[in-house]
Amino acid sequence: MEKYLYSEESKNRLTMADNIISLHPPEQFPFPFDPYPIQVDFMRNLYLCLENQKIGIFESPTGTGKSQSLICGSFRWLSDHGKRRREELENEIQRISAEITATSDSGHDWLTTQAQSLFESRRKDELEKKLKKLEKQDLRITEMKKALKQIRSSAVDQADLEFQQLFGADKHKELNGKSATPDSSEEINSETDFVLEDYGSDQDSDDTEKGENEDDSEEDTKIIFCSRTHSQLSQFVGEVRRSPYGESTRLVSLASRQSLCINPHVNKLRSQALINERCLELQKNKKGRPTKKSEGCGGSCQEILKRSRTSAGCPFLRPAPLKCLTQEIIVGDGGIADVEDLVLKGKKIGACPYYAARAAVKDAQVVVVPYNTLLHRSTRNAIGLQLRGNVVIVDEAHNLLDTVEHIHSAEVFGNQLTHGYSQLKQYHQKYCTRFSAKNLLNLKQLMFVIGKLIKILGGVPDGNPMDAPKGGPSATKLLSLLEFISSAEIDSMNLYNLQEFIAKSKVVRKVQGFSEVYKTKNDGKINNDVGKNTPAVGIKAFLKEISNQPQEEKNIESGVAVKESPVDEKCGNNPLLPVIAFLEGLTNRAEDGRVAITRGRTVGKGSLKYLLLNPASHLSDVVTLPRSIVLAGGTMQPISEFKEQLYLACKEDEKKIIHSSVANKDDGRRKSDCIQSNSSTEERILEFSCGHVVPAENVLPMVVLRGPSGRALDFSYQERSKPETINELGRVLLNMCNVIPAGIIIFFPSYDYEKFAFETLEKSGTVAKLELKKKVFREPKKASDVEKVLENFSSSIKNVKNGASTLTGAILLSVVGGKMSEGINFGNDLGRCVIMVGMPYPNALSPILQEKMGYLNTHSSLSQAGQRYYESLCMKAVNQSIGRCIRHKGDYATMLLLDIRYARPQTQDALPGWLKNSLVVQQTFGGAILSVRKFFSTKIPVQK
Repeated sequence: MEKYLYSEESKNRLTMADNIISLHPPEQFPFPFDPYPIQVDFMRNLYLCLENQKIGIFESPTGTGKSQSLICGSFRWLSDHGKRRREELENEIQRISAEITATSDSGHDWLTTQAQSLFESRRKDELEKKLKKLEKQDLRITEMKKALKQIRSSAVDQADLEFQQLFGADKHKELNGKSATPDSSEEINSETDFVLEDYGSDQDSDDTEKGENEDDSEEDTKIIFCSRTHSQLSQFVGEVRRSPYGESTRLVSLASRQSLCINPHVNKLRSQALINERCLELQKNKKGRPTKKSEGCGGSCQEILKRSRTSAGCPFLRPAPLKCLTQEIIVGDGGIADVEDLVLKGKKIGACPYYAARAAVKDAQVVVVPYNTLLHRSTRNAIGLQLRGNVVIVDEAHNLLDTVEHIHSAEVFGNQLTHGYSQLKQYHQKYCTRFSAKNLLNLKQLMFVIGKLIKILGGVPDGNPMDAPKGGPSATKLLSLLEFISSAEIDSMNLYNLQEFIAKSKVVRKVQGFSEVYKTKNDGKINNDVGKNTPAVGIKAFLKEISNQPQEEKNIESGVAVKESPVDEKCGNNPLLPVIAFLEGLTNRAEDGRVAITRGRTVGKGSLKYLLLNPASHLSDVVTLPRSIVLAGGTMQPISEFKEQLYLACKEDEKKIIHSSVANKDDGRRKSDCIQSNSSTEERILEFSCGHVVPAENVLPMVVLRGPSGRALDFSYQERSKPETINELGRVLLNMCNVIPAGIIIFFPSYDYEKFAFETLEKSGTVAKLELKKKVFREPKKASDVEKVLENFSSSIKNVKNGASTLTGAILLSVVGGKMSEGINFGNDLGRCVIMVGMPYPNALSPILQEKMGYLNTHSSLSQAGQRYYESLCMKAVNQSIGRCIRHKGDYATMLLLDIRYARPQTQDALPGWLKNSLVVQQTFGGAILSVRKFFSTKIPVQK
């Protein structure tokens, strides 16, 4: 009978959970195949977590069917919860009706009877309202299915007709972007397009949605599933299709415009920011803009000649096809659609997949989103994704905290500052007489702030970014937000009001459009030719003027015939975007972040970077608003860091509510939710760490303390570069190659150390000796070369297995945190052994890391929180690397940890449970080589 690596702690937690709930989870779950016991254990714990509104931290090693366990466990709960909710509402309504009748016949005095009846009637009305919402949604889904066929037919016919009119006969070629270069007349905007929106006006953007705390009309509980990349989300959607819930679940995949836009005139743009801006601009101008016949009569005799095609709005936002695609997503007979499927359906129907997916969220049961959409509040609000009362499942959650820090950090280079300042100044000179007083004041304040940021980097606002900074280059210097704002001399500016001005006036979009049409420079100098390029008699005269320019100077990308200055690699197409992102970082709470100032050899190469030190401040909504949140991953150890951040997130949410200056009824509800969740935050967290589906005898994790000569394997920073240490490593590898078949993956702490070790071993002749047994490959630094190296590595091992080579396999020298340490699977013969050389601690002298550790020591309730964080950075990287080789139940491999520090109890506690339970510490190399030889001697016959 097979022995599975169960976690005793998870069994104890399961027993404790069973004692506190009134509803026991089901014993069996629908599953595409007979589930392993650990998968059933996983699903039962997940069911408990969702039912009891807990925060779950679930660890399930890769190869244990984590995705199917998440799907079948959560979807079963969602189905049961929907049925129970309706039954509970119906039963409660009946009970209250009976109470009202009993109260009327109770014989109490009239005043008491009426008061009690009124109270019960109000409760009944509220419950009936909720029940009607659910019934209305069910009815809407039913009607949607009935009407879809007719709507689809009429919408597609109409779409074909309009495509012929809009794009010509070659519609499919146009949609695929093969001939998507628009006429210049389509892309020209009128002068009024460049003037700032009225700051403070009541006009809302088309991309504005309700905030998190507004009471939206969500009918039923949803599951919001998120992961890091679109490819991982597509894999999840594929797993849903293969699950028992593939045909009955209403699922919608959300993505950016860059991934979903099918308008060839928009999706050809070079950046996501430009795509967003052009999309919103098309919607704003969807009613068209009249052009002028003559401007010589003071505007009193304007005659409308035509409306430009660009001003007609996006042709893929017509109501009928858009409704058809939305219904296809929800109840279509084509099955669940991922992002690629949405694009194909959108092209076929002629409707925008981006807005159809957003519209489908209301009726979806499962919403699939990438990390950035979930973790960025303004993005959630923009697409209308509500967290309150829903379930959030975060896959690959070991990267969650790092992702939060990355999303809310911002870096701006000197080149971007100088170019952005130059654009703003030229824009101000061109249109200053057409701005309102308020817009003019705020625009000057924005230019003032950017000028001060340039001075921090040693430059001057009107200077050249290629100039050397005043005072020369300097190492990175960290300042608190208050110190930075004071040293930059912008403490007199209200950055919050400035952010509001930027958002409402759309200044970034306006300046970008201005820069595309008019010649701007990236040298920080004022372009005095802007005024000369101004059209004398409207757009027609402007087109006539620029048509005389040489063909090579025309900006084909934007469709506007104007001369374009070269754009620096770091400057980008819109230099104001990173500038605004950095200014947004300065509006965060002072103690939550720091600013890193780096002066380069030139002003343009210097940089300012806002660093978020407290991810909990931006994680609070995600933790406290949903009904339940599940953090799942193949390796979640060390869990203490997650738990600490979850505690802090709950505290941050409570602080925001208590110190809120605006009180309303929703604040009270939010505060009630917060108090309920924070009163027992520790009890709310449910940890689950399951074993591996691989039998215990198929895994050999081992700490090797000494090499063949008896020298201690110490790869600490002080010892790892010594010749004796490298030579001992070479002897270890030579001996292990004699007993380990097929592929060996060796992980080094850094690229520099991998290079140093390889060159040292090459000089000593060790690499040549290794090549006699196994072909040696090295991880490339260029991402484009990874696939080729992996293909050659795999071919070498296949040649050995097929008898085409006299070698015994291949060795791949890799780097922890590199391209091979995550996302690459080395199953079966590709990875029979993983060797960890040393421990990949980050640079302890890094000022950024020291600042982070100091912040944790000051604000965390845990003792030595900074040191714990430092240790966790190392062990998270180790855990990701050593999990590359075990991919399925029949796989087998050994993991060798070469460093005496792996023998420390606190280090072993940070290893995954399935590995830690089988870990062996070998005091001598003889014992280690004997164990490895014995391990593979029992596996090779099975393999044959």
